[in-house]
Amino acid sequence: MQRLATVVLYFLVASTAHAWSEGGHHLIGLIAFHLMDDDQKVAFKELLAEHPRFAEDFKAPPNVATPDRWLPGRAGYWPDVARSQPAYNRPNWHWEDAVTLVVGDRDDVRLPRHVTRPPSGADLQTRDLHCSQAIELCQRVMGDAKQPAGERAIALCWLGHLVGDSHQPCHAGSLYAATAFPRGDRGGNEVKTAQSRNLHSLWDGLLGPRYDETSENRRFGEIVNDAELMARGEKSAEKMDPLDWLAESRLASTKVTYTAEILAPVRAVAEGKADSVPKMRVSPEYLETAGRMATLRACQAGWRLAEVWRAGLTSTAEK
Repeated sequence: MQRLATVVLYFLVASTAHAWSEGGHHLIGLIAFHLMDDDQKVAFKELLAEHPRFAEDFKAPPNVATPDRWLPGRAGYWPDVARSQPAYNRPNWHWEDAVTLVVGDRDDVRLPRHVTRPPSGADLQTRDLHCSQAIELCQRVMGDAKQPAGERAIALCWLGHLVGDSHQPCHAGSLYAATAFPRGDRGGNEVKTAQSRNLHSLWDGLLGPRYDETSENRRFGEIVNDAELMARGEKSAEKMDPLDWLAESRLASTKVTYTAEILAPVRAVAEGKADSVPKMRVSPEYLETAGRMATLRACQAGWRLAEVWRAGLTSTAEK
């Protein structure tokens, strides 16, 4: 267990990305691509090639031996690349404005309104959406043969990213606590940790930092060759409502993200026994459990993303 925790810690320190780190989004995209048949893979690559930034943002690094396996992961990671591109950056799309847990008196915190379905008339230029809304929008765009191919390709990438994000527990909601986090901890961003910048960043790094082909192939093999894990992933694809995925992530947060060791100092502030929440050093046991949950969520996200991409490609092919 100590060895695994040390490996996880290395990834956390190396991670600089948002949401799942680059390695995590590549892993989820590769699992989804693996689950598609040959015709679907061809259609996927043909549509992605229509992306308006394809020439600039989708050229595989020269040291990548299998560009076809790199490409679906790059598609899922692209919305983080687009954070530096104002025309395509959509910061609110990456997370759900929801409540995971409340510590202390609910009257002492400001809880968000429940996220609803996307407003009528929403399109890829609509910035004021959250994760579940953006997924629904992008499913509609990708599956609509009347939409320009470039728009459908952008939607394909966002779906690759957001299906992954919806399975990261810290993207599904926030911890609210009297005095400590009256407006929420922003999905763990306000909970500082010694191993990484904060709790959110710690979880981002659990599936690996930047893309490394050798590490990615190893992680991919460990998942797809685990019959029990893949069976759980296949079973998860029976639930295809993003609101269900996000609810699962919030439930996971109550069990493995906001554990007793995280909540104890938060409760102390909420109860007036401390002035502020200190920077925390999470235990090796915490990292061990979190790593297992991250792997499960990556597998589930990969199975569900395969269904989402498959549906978007099939619906237009049949029209």
